[in-house]
Amino acid sequence: MKENTLKDVIVFSFLGLGDFVWSTSAISLIKQYDKNIKVTLITFDSFFYLISPELGIDNSILINNKLFNYKYKFVRYIYKFIWLIKNFFKLYKRETIIFLDVSKALGYASNYIYKIKNIIGPNNLNYGYNIKNISSKFYTKTINLPFDRDMLHCMTAYQMMIRELFPTQNLSLPKIKDTNYLKEKIEKKFLQNAKKYKIALCLCGNGRNRFWSVDKFVELINQIEYIKKEVSFFVIGEGVKQLEAVKQLITKSKSKNIINIINQTSLLEVIELLKDMDLIISVDTGIIHLASIYNKNMICLYGQSLPERSGTVNSKAICLCTYEKCSPCNDGKIVKDKICNYPKCLQNITVEVVFDKVKEILNERKKI
Repeated sequence: MKENTLKDVIVFSFLGLGDFVWSTSAISLIKQYDKNIKVTLITFDSFFYLISPELGIDNSILINNKLFNYKYKFVRYIYKFIWLIKNFFKLYKRETIIFLDVSKALGYASNYIYKIKNIIGPNNLNYGYNIKNISSKFYTKTINLPFDRDMLHCMTAYQMMIRELFPTQNLSLPKIKDTNYLKEKIEKKFLQNAKKYKIALCLCGNGRNRFWSVDKFVELINQIEYIKKEVSFFVIGEGVKQLEAVKQLITKSKSKNIINIINQTSLLEVIELLKDMDLIISVDTGIIHLASIYNKNMICLYGQSLPERSGTVNSKAICLCTYEKCSPCNDGKIVKDKICNYPKCLQNITVEVVFDKVKEILNERKKI
């Protein structure tokens, strides 16, 4: 396979929200190199509306996020089998598929069922130290990435893969669909009665133990309100876990300035709302990666994953991490002992440390 002869490329970007955001920077390099290359994107249906025209995607093949991640394994397996059969004619004997993420099932199908000519992917997993990619046995070309993936930013890794295939030295930042058309709607729906200062809070992430305790958020809110009276706190996110956390927050806090918008916005609406925030405080979630595109003031809390791998590329972001001996465990994927039920990697980040950073933004940077 010659590096400059690829004309029909399928990109498998089967990632979490944050990683998907970073992967758009790499995908955009393909059309920058040659606008005539046909690009098909395989990704979750929940990310479809984020895709920017700048990526130059010609076709998309979507995966149902809810069914793929359904709580019962039997349902998940049945859905995957049906998906592989349903998309047979869309994938059969295609020229090239690039795996930005690992899929044993699709790797096998690409080789033995779809008979795709060029099957390309990384030699190791996107976390940990030199953890072999078990799907690489199905590839016709393996791209060697640095051993320590926890110290390699995922955006860099994805772009390294694309530059290995296409002789381009271009660099790119994430590209997400423009949301300016939602500005009036968001202002009318959420911001009409907002206080002078607007702070977004994301209490927990989708990982196994990505949460900073509700009690810490309560204490932080109290301290912020002590120095700034005109503050509105917007609690953003989606899912049952987020909803339970915000209910606890409202119950425990004496503040009347907490605005719960969990499960009330689409991803595009969240982006437009984040643009209006003066400060965002969050654990490692897709929310902070979306916000980082717009260079917002942020305080990001890391523990089970490291900022070196998934930190925001944002000059205004402050990443806090205590670098415990057991971290990164990547949500328990590579922990040697039993999986912890109390993530000290996050809980050891104190309210005092976070509040000091809030004051730094309020007073020294004078951004809000």
